Amino acid sequence: MTPLLVGLDYSPWTQRAAWALHLSGVPARFGQYTPTLGEPRLRLHLRRLGGRVSVPVLLRTPGGPIEDSFDIARWAAAHATPAASAPNLIPDVAEAHRWNALADRALEYGRLRAVGDMIDNAGHLDEASSKEFPPAVAPLLRPVARAIAKRTLGKYASTPRSAMVDALAQLRDALGAGPYVVGDTLSYADIAMATMLEMVSPGPQAERGPEETRDWTDPEFADEFRDLLEWRDALLDETNFRGVRESLNS
Repeated sequence: MTPLLVGLDYSPWTQRAAWALHLSGVPARFGQYTPTLGEPRLRLHLRRLGGRVSVPVLLRTPGGPIEDSFDIARWAAAHATPAASAPNLIPDVAEAHRWNALADRALEYGRLRAVGDMIDNAGHLDEASSKEFPPAVAPLLRPVARAIAKRTLGKYASTPRSAMVDALAQLRDALGAGPYVVGDTLSYADIAMATMLEMVSPGPQAERGPEETRDWTDPEFADEFRDLLEWRDALLDETNFRGVRESLNS
């Protein structure tokens, strides 16, 4: 049975998992998750009645559901096929984990900033609702979209802006030696850091409305680290990663 990646196509964590599957040549399908409304079904898949659940989750694997984008990437690397464009995606687990943790901290800061801006942006709330419902009813759903956003803020601890500063500085330093974060070949560290840049300025691999793009963009970082955004976009082209839906469902 073909694995099913359940996630949010605009989420850096879901993009990270999908990119790893794509690079490892692992056939997979994608299913879009609907926050709050999709939670009961996700809990059923995970057999978890209480506690926090989140996406991405990889379903339909022989060993059962796989949670967390890093664990999904490790599974993908271990099941790389002859079609893999990066057959050795995680050559050093400890090094990959270090970059993953660095990216996660930066993303956590970016998520809280973007969601906080979303709460006060009616246009962004409408764009979020329009992904699941007809645009005409989106204004009526603003209280629901705002409540979901506030719930998201409440789920995660505050992360300082310095987490993003540190990640960007370390990425720029690593790329000073060549086009890849670790060594002279493409690895998981590259996709972890490239997807982290979604919280600096969103790339072309996910469809976003103008208000969502504005809230996700950090103008100060986007201007200061333009070279890193150009590196990210070049990496997308190099690996032919066109986003979660196209790369997994084509």
